[in-house]
Amino acid sequence: RLCTKALTTKQLAHNDFLFVTGEQAEAMYFLSSGVLLYKKSLSEEHEEYVQANFDWVTEPALWLNNWEHLGTAEAHGESVLISISADRFKKVVSQANPVLIRVVQIYAR
Repeated sequence: RLCTKALTTKQLAHNDFLFVTGEQAEAMYFLSSGVLLYKKSLSEEHEEYVQANFDWVTEPALWLNNWEHLGTAEAHGESVLISISADRFKKVVSQANPVLIRVVQIYAR
């Protein structure tokens, strides 16, 4: 159910922003192809590249209500992401088997 209810793909062109500082996080993202540059706003020196098939971003969106991005993520070239909607994730998990719910609760700690 999670795959059919909560997962979608998102495409970004070169220099498109996936998110910006202060924006409410609505999903977790896995980078399928391309590269993102993440810059943390509070520290101009903190920059890192998010690479396809290795990295994900904004996982706290799944576990915390009203979580805001602490930096920006910008596409460096065309990029494709798989997103997990935080709202839909929570809905699917809440309707799952109690054992799965317990596993998710343990992981989220």
